[in-house]
Amino acid sequence: KGESGRRLGDLLLYEVWGVVLGVPLLHWVLLPALGTAACLGILGALALPSAWLLTSSHLKLKTLASVSALGVLVWGFLAPEPVLASKALSNPAFTVLSFDEDEHFAVTVVDDGVRAERTLLTDDFRATAVGDDYLYMRVLGHLPLLLHPRPERVAVLAFGTGTTAGAVSVHPGVRRIDLLEISPAVIAAAPFFEDVNRGVAAEGLPGLLDPDDGQGRVVLHLDDGRRSLLLAERTWDVITMEPLLPDSPFAVHLYTHEFYAIARNALAPGGLLCQWVPPHALAPEPFDAVLAAFCQSFPWSGVFLFGTQVVLLGADAEPALDPGRFPAPGTDLYAALAPLGLEDAAGVLARYVTGGSSWPLGPRPLTDRSPWLVYRTTRT
Repeated sequence: KGESGRRLGDLLLYEVWGVVLGVPLLHWVLLPALGTAACLGILGALALPSAWLLTSSHLKLKTLASVSALGVLVWGFLAPEPVLASKALSNPAFTVLSFDEDEHFAVTVVDDGVRAERTLLTDDFRATAVGDDYLYMRVLGHLPLLLHPRPERVAVLAFGTGTTAGAVSVHPGVRRIDLLEISPAVIAAAPFFEDVNRGVAAEGLPGLLDPDDGQGRVVLHLDDGRRSLLLAERTWDVITMEPLLPDSPFAVHLYTHEFYAIARNALAPGGLLCQWVPPHALAPEPFDAVLAAFCQSFPWSGVFLFGTQVVLLGADAEPALDPGRFPAPGTDLYAALAPLGLEDAAGVLARYVTGGSSWPLGPRPLTDRSPWLVYRTTRT
């Protein structure tokens, strides 16, 4: 009885060490450095001490356990990443160009042969792409800068393909662009989308060492975007953002009343917050809740429609639509705005739907304490 109790205690001791040391080591170090397959192999090999404890008097079982553990280890380092065998990435229409994994996402870049567009997937989810359905991402960069009288410092939260950041970079009056992105793997994929991001991610990399050196126009911040806004105060003239869907556990807290209070505090006087909301991906009740959370958080807010996508703007006061803010024909900025229909004030007005104060209140507030979108049963 005493001997078996000691063996059980030793076994549980390994489990305790695994929780205290193994989980942080696995999540923050091994997974980003080695990938999922190799980590699975290491975990299999680490089962060897437990197997020896349970089979202390059986040499054959010890040998079998040792060989099995080593076999799992070798498999982990030789096997392809499991995510590449998923249903989404095994699609024969996809040509995989890049795969990288960090503690937040498994990020894959593919060429989609059916849609004829380059696509960024996070954890098998089609997060963003560069086809015509994603032209609204350029609007997220251009629209608030056209409405702000003097946008000099701009934050882009959630990099994706970098389309929005690339649009911001075309505006000559912008002196500083802060890229707020949590995933190193997303930034590593940026070179595959330089046609739309104009190389801003590479330009911002030196800022990782010293974001306040004053030398770079673009500065990259690899951190949680909400945390970055929380630590800033009256910093940005414009904050523009396109996080993941509101009903995603990763993103829901970028759509709550509390988040908008943080974002509003991070805006300089006269600043504008711009955010995308996907009506095609939300049922009416969640859609109304997201818009209500945004519109109730600002003294002025506006709802714009570009294609099928909603773009929200919020500020302390209604911005003036100044025709003098629009570029002359022949400039780079005009060439970027004309295909979007935003080259003059009439184009902006054509996409204005209503003021946020006119939007009906949601039946259920969306807050940090009650992020109910995540737990709501959704229809396929």
